[in-house]
Amino acid sequence: MRVFYTMKSQKGDFIKIMPEYGCYPIWKGTDGETFWYDDGESVMENPDISDRLNKWNKSFQRTLNNSYPPDSCFENAQQLYNFEIEGLSLWKLIISEYPDYVVVYYSIVFNKTYEDPECLSSDIEKYDFNTSEWLGNTDMTD
Repeated sequence: MRVFYTMKSQKGDFIKIMPEYGCYPIWKGTDGETFWYDDGESVMENPDISDRLNKWNKSFQRTLNNSYPPDSCFENAQQLYNFEIEGLSLWKLIISEYPDYVVVYYSIVFNKTYEDPECLSSDIEKYDFNTSEWLGNTDMTD
């Protein structure tokens, strides 16, 4: 079991959306500090959300460089931007679908966990995706 720590100030049931190689991007917790991997079956009952999460997750899994994982990357800035925008959209959808949960989102672009979608949206608007360490090349036009 993989464990991540965050969100000490809140109590309740948590869902953390976080891509990870070899895993479904849903993590669960009860105290806001410790999260464990969830296969998605017990949380994502809505097939529309599940289908979108699966597509989003596959787009992340394709970035893995099996020969040398530290070189894993997106092909271009537009692909990375689209990935983060879809993650934000999924996050908002999951928040509305599961109002009894505290739903947080881990951004691979900003390397941090967000509690508020508007904060992530604001950071996305200001960020130059061409400068991301997640890129294999730096051309936004591909």
